[in-house]
Order: sequence, then structure tokens, then C-alpha cells
Amino acid sequence: MPPSKPYSPTLQLPSPPPSAPLIDLPQPGAPSFTRQLYATLARAPSLNGWIPDPSLFSTLLLALIVKQGGVLVDAPKKSARAAGKEAVTILRCIFGLEPIVVRCDETTDPTSFARAITCESAGRRDRPITTPSRKASRLSRMERSATSSFLGRLSESPARMSEHEAERRASGRRPSSGDRLDRSCKAKEIDIASRPIAQAIVIRGLERAGATVAMELVENLNRGWIEYAGVQRDLRDALVVWVRADGKEAPFWLVDEFACSVSLPDAETPPELEPAALVPPAYLLDLRNLLDFTHVHPPLHTHMTNLLSSLILHPRLSATITARASKSLGALVRAHRLLQGDFELPARWVTELRRWARSAEIPLHHAGGKYAGGRGGVDTWARRAGEKPDVADLRGEGAGEDEGGDDWYALPRNVAGVWVSAFRHRVKFRQRGDESLWVLVGSARERAWGGGRGKTKDRSREIEDALEEMLGVV
Repeated sequence: MPPSKPYSPTLQLPSPPPSAPLIDLPQPGAPSFTRQLYATLARAPSLNGWIPDPSLFSTLLLALIVKQGGVLVDAPKKSARAAGKEAVTILRCIFGLEPIVVRCDETTDPTSFARAITCESAGRRDRPITTPSRKASRLSRMERSATSSFLGRLSESPARMSEHEAERRASGRRPSSGDRLDRSCKAKEIDIASRPIAQAIVIRGLERAGATVAMELVENLNRGWIEYAGVQRDLRDALVVWVRADGKEAPFWLVDEFACSVSLPDAETPPELEPAALVPPAYLLDLRNLLDFTHVHPPLHTHMTNLLSSLILHPRLSATITARASKSLGALVRAHRLLQGDFELPARWVTELRRWARSAEIPLHHAGGKYAGGRGGVDTWARRAGEKPDVADLRGEGAGEDEGGDDWYALPRNVAGVWVSAFRHRVKFRQRGDESLWVLVGSARERAWGGGRGKTKDRSREIEDALEEMLGVV
């Protein structure tokens, strides 16, 4: 394979801000691509010698590429603040995003939570959002009454939710606290409509807030927007990062919103740096589009299915595996293979990839075009049949058949590379006596086993060990 060339986005695509000089990023497909990218960014002058945590950086990079959910960051309580600041710094000073920082505590309610996301300036909030007049007993009653019907509301479509709101207004029922106008925003003369769409949201203390706040977050993420004071915010492209202190357990419907997780036992507060897009948006977009050119062999797909089955049937672990979790695993495996590199791309891959991406944006129900052939035209037939693109689509007209090498496929080591990150936050220990097949396979030592009780750090480490053990058995 010829040596990799520096990657440079074309002029018509978004460019980094003036404070972030262009640096030569490695081309996708280069051997040890992620290591090269990390080393290049660590030497960037704008970081002033600061070196980001490699685990957090690679996990955020995975999440930005696959776009299948957020990132859950586990940190000890004493270093949770530093972990949140490091996540914000990576997003702002490496990926060029403007995260909204939200800090919750026991007094946070859905109204103040929605106000923090909608009204606050990006990167400005690092104090608790509170409700001084809210009593803890009233919050508990709200949580108990809302939890029973929450799972059913998750399956409702945005259109159905709008019908409910229309019915509420037509009937004259009293609106909830989240429907009231924000007097504080009026007092501060905040022009909410002029604020940018949320690119990223970093939340600390969500585990301390009530269940109603978590419901507010999940409902807004599922419908793709949040509304407060009559203004809607688009959340479809927002990356949500939850910094969880001491690994406190959370309900499955909440952790299902996070595609992967990472543990930061010793986070340190980063220095104050200027915002910069060291990784340009065009670079991330090209990596995201190359996911469709990264393939999974049927035997490897069977291997992933067997891993999921073994996780569900594990005698000591309890996990709720949703369709979203299964889909996220496949995307993360392909992204891990893409970031591993060691494949060759044609000379004109950038131009052809962006041309293919534009054509792939045509809706399947579009009936225009020069040729007849039913709904969508012949250009959509291959996509409708499930055909995946290959490296030949990146060569362009007039290129040789051997140019650009062969297609690249995910390998078992790519599954192993993301397995723990994809499921460590979705798994918990079964309660004592609930182990499946207890009478048939449970030994005396296993019956005396404490079910993962003890310090949170030890329990998290035991879960990771059990997940890694599964990789060697299945």
C-alpha cells in the first residue's frame, strides 16, 4: 500500500474557524488511522500542549461517526466535574462543536431542565438548575404517577404528540409547568429564536435528578426537538454526553439513549482553550459516509448475534437488549473497522464519495427523474433492494478496475474493540437468587456469591471482566 497522504477538505465545504489553522490529518484507510489522528491532534498548537484522554476522545469520535445515540461517561464523584470539562473541551476545541452544559441536582424539574437546554448560551452553564419552591414530596408523587405511563408514551409518534397537545388546548385543560412562558427569559431579554441549534449537550448530575427529568430528556430526544417558551429546538443532530458520578444505576429506557460509554477514573481539569475545529465538519462527514462502504461478513453477523444471546441468557448478568442496542452494535463495529484503517482508497474517492452521498439523499418516494420505472425511479431500485455500495463506486469514470484496492470488512477484533463500550452501561448484576438455571448449574460457591454488591468501582470492573470473558467463550 502506498504511504498515506494528508487529508485536505475541498474549498466548497465548511472550513474551520480562523483560530484553528488547518493541520494535515491522516487520510482514512491509513494504517493505525486513529493513532495517527490522535497524535496529529495532540501536536496541534491551539491545544497548548494539552493531551486529551485517549479513551474519551476515541469514544466521542465513534459516537460522532455512527450517530446512533449519545455517550455515557462514568467518573468518580470527586472527578465528575473534571470529566465533564474534559468532554466539553474535546467537543469545543477539537471537533468545533458548541456544547450546552447542564448541571442537575435533586431540585431540578422538567421545566428548568428544558429552559437550560433552550435558553442558556452554549458552554456557559456550570451551576445547578434548581426549583426553589418545589417540594421533594411533590416531586416523588409526580415521579410515581408519571413512570407508569411513560413507556407507552415513548412509542408515540411526534404527530400523535401534537394531536394530544391540540386536544389539551381545545379542552381548556390547565397546562403543565413546561407549557408556561419563561418570565426569566423575558426579564433578561433573551432572544431565544436567534440561538443556534444545539450541536452537543453535556449533562452532569442527571442521576441525582428525578425520574421526570430523565423522561423529559428521553421524550425530547425521541421526537427530535424540545420546546420551551413557545420556541422549538432541533435535537436530531445533537450529541448528548451524560457524565454520571459513581456509576449509579439507571433505568433501561434512559441508558438506551446512549450508544456507548467510557470510564474515566482519574480525570483532570483541562486548561482554558480557544474554540477550534481541528477536525473539520467535512472530515467527520466523509468518515460517516464511508461507514456504508464498510461491510460485515454474514459469519461475523452471526457471531454478534450469538454474543447478544449469551448476554441475555447470562446467569449472573441482567441486560435489556433493545432493537436500538443491536443496531448500534453493528454500526459501532463498522466504525471501529473504519477507524482501524489499513485499506486503500481510490485517487478520486473524496469527489466520488460526496457525489454518492448527494445521490443517496434522494428520498425513496421521489418520483422525478428522466427514467420511468415506478416509485422512486431506477436510481432508487438498488437502495430499495438493500444493495450496499462498494469501493468500485469511489473510482469514478475511466478508472482502472484495480484502482483503490478491495472492499474492507469488519473482523472479530473489531467486535472485541467495541463490545465492552457498547454494553457495559446496559448491564447490571442479577439480584441474589434470580440467576437463571440456578438449580441446574449453580454451585455452592456461586450461590454464596454476593451478586455484585460492594463498591461501585468494583462492581463496574466485575461487569467489564464478565463482558470480556464472554468474548473468549462465544
